[in-house]
Amino acid sequence: MGKTLIYSQDLGSVNWIIPILRKIAKHDFLMIAHNLSYSRMLEQFSDTKKLDHYFPDQNIQISDWQRFIQKENIKRVFCSTSSRYKDLSNSNLIIASRLEGIKTLSIMDHWKGYDRFFSIDNESYMSDEILCIDSNSKKRLKDIGFPEKAIHIVGHPGLEFITENSHINNTFTNCLRILIISQVFFDGEKLRSLFLNSRGESRLLRDIILTSKNVVKKNYSLSYRPHPKEDPPKKILENIILDNSEHWKYSLQKHDIFIGYNSMALIEAQLSGKICVCLDYKEFDGSDDNHLPFKFPITVDNHEALARELESIDNNFKEYKRYPVYQDFEKFSGSIDKASQVVVDFLKG
Repeated sequence: MGKTLIYSQDLGSVNWIIPILRKIAKHDFLMIAHNLSYSRMLEQFSDTKKLDHYFPDQNIQISDWQRFIQKENIKRVFCSTSSRYKDLSNSNLIIASRLEGIKTLSIMDHWKGYDRFFSIDNESYMSDEILCIDSNSKKRLKDIGFPEKAIHIVGHPGLEFITENSHINNTFTNCLRILIISQVFFDGEKLRSLFLNSRGESRLLRDIILTSKNVVKKNYSLSYRPHPKEDPPKKILENIILDNSEHWKYSLQKHDIFIGYNSMALIEAQLSGKICVCLDYKEFDGSDDNHLPFKFPITVDNHEALARELESIDNNFKEYKRYPVYQDFEKFSGSIDKASQVVVDFLKG
């Protein structure tokens, strides 16, 4: 019969893979996770293997995957999709599977980043079939070349899973714990944070520090969580703490207020009952290819507006203990079931 390879590279896709695999009956699966998502996969599935268990060197080449597919008798591949700008292991797996005549089902777990389906030289990284979130995502996928019958709209299993398990123990103290969530963009050479330059400095981050200091009267802490794909800051500004929590859930548990931009992590924080401030700053325009289709309860477009919101939160913190989950965040019921059925049908095919 042969094995089904389950491969997860990024954290976004693993948040889909986990609830789907928990739902369906286990076949002859070989589960492999990249360093970025290994700890999350291992939490749920003890038989998950780390990528470097098979490949000592990261950034696996096409020929390496071909040899692996042949040796392990892989007959189906269910996998993530990942950026073309850093570590092509995921993309090369899709190409190797195509060359070996192996069918692939992948995940488009976001509303942005459609350049992941082509190399810089325009080589296709498209799988045979793909799961996506909604009709807008499907249109984008059709526009870049996916056949309509290959695209499956399933909602967002990751967000449904978070909604169902969003009862994070919010412990309130006399200290406001603020976390800035980094977001990356491609600067023409590499993925880099919107908040920091290569020296670990940023006018934007400095202004947020100053704004917080000027308006928050209570005791507070201000932390910065790097994006998994950005280079670790060589140094961090004074008056800010580098959040190196191994799991995102630990960051959720130990902070009250989250500041970010166009980030899935910011949505997850909102769904988990946290105070979220979306920075819709003009200087971020053009940093990605799509905007998240959500209206955050608190959105600001300049530092003056940020100051007003932080001051309001500071003055009325007790009233923020009940966080409304807006209608935009409630439309993914049934996503896990839909996605699981597509995966089951794919495995039978």
